[in-house]
Amino acid sequence: MVAMNMPTSAIYKRTIIEEITRYLRTDDVVVLHGARQVGKTSILYYLQNLLREKGETTYYIDLEDSRFVRTLDQGAGEFIKLLREEGFKIPAAKKIYVFIDEIHYLAKDIDKFNKLLEALASQSGQLLNISELSNTTRIAKQTVEKYLFTMEQTYIIKLVRPFSRNLRSELFKLPRIYFYDPGLMQMLWLKGLQKEVVGNVFETAVFSELIKKYGQESVFYWRTKDKKEIDFILRIKNEVLPLEVKLNFEQFSRTAIDYFCRHYETSKYKIVGLNGQQKNDAYIYPWDL
Repeated sequence: MVAMNMPTSAIYKRTIIEEITRYLRTDDVVVLHGARQVGKTSILYYLQNLLREKGETTYYIDLEDSRFVRTLDQGAGEFIKLLREEGFKIPAAKKIYVFIDEIHYLAKDIDKFNKLLEALASQSGQLLNISELSNTTRIAKQTVEKYLFTMEQTYIIKLVRPFSRNLRSELFKLPRIYFYDPGLMQMLWLKGLQKEVVGNVFETAVFSELIKKYGQESVFYWRTKDKKEIDFILRIKNEVLPLEVKLNFEQFSRTAIDYFCRHYETSKYKIVGLNGQQKNDAYIYPWDL
């Protein structure tokens, strides 16, 4: 595949380009969306050439080519395999900038995909029951499962699994759904960023920070069949740390934490909050995670 080579002087420099370039040195995934035929592809080519001129490594794919759709549908592992086949060294010595055009081809029915995405935004932080979600959205269960896979592989959502080391008969098996980006979650669910912090938006923001600091595979949740529940369990090497998330520290109840600490033989825990009085060192703000 050959990407179009356009001189950087041949395109009018739009305000959006300056906005995007602010994020090129971060680990954020930038999504450029808009109506058809307004120049999104030209912007991608411009940014790709801009990075190449600075000596950066880039890779561009157009999902109008169904071969790439099949590769991405199989997950991140297959895409990394493709990069290796294209001559890229993985893991790379420096960042590889990947440009994906026509991403809507990952979902054959974009309206259903968007409908599911909006439904999930209202459920961030809740248990995910695929059968109930299928009934609510009137989207076939198999299609829901496929779209969930696509969303997770493209880092829109994360399905957080229940923590268990013993007491397996007591634990829920359903995953929880979280958005990686609480801003995107608010735009889809509440149609705008809110002036006041909403409970599950705060919880989603804390989840996002935990993922950034500790990695995807270290974050779990915990809930028993009699509804003892802890928002997050961090598993770091051989240690576990339960974390409760409350907008106000005064909302915290010790029942679930005490039960967990007794049965998993740990004395450490954290309560992450924004308002109220910090009673001891276990009470922390999200920027202290």
